Amino acid sequence: MDVNNIGLVHLSGVTDTRPTAELTDEERIMLSAEDLLKSRQQVQRLEELGYTGVYAFEPFSSVMDAWSEEDIAREIRTSIDYLNH
Repeated sequence: MDVNNIGLVHLSGVTDTRPTAELTDEERIMLSAEDLLKSRQQVQRLEELGYTGVYAFEPFSSVMDAWSEEDIAREIRTSIDYLNH
């Protein structure tokens, strides 16, 4: 893979254990250690290959509709901390 052809990496976590074909954007949440997509490992691999570009969180689950600003800030910090450890 040539990481020079990557302009943006979208990140979201999935903890739902249903088969991939049954998942929708509704199951895309912020990152955590329970992430079945192994987003942290994907980020590590991209960076090992030389990727230095932009990352964007792309959770789409409707559970976030009820989040307060504090919830959003906490989940962003938690996801960033998870990626950095």
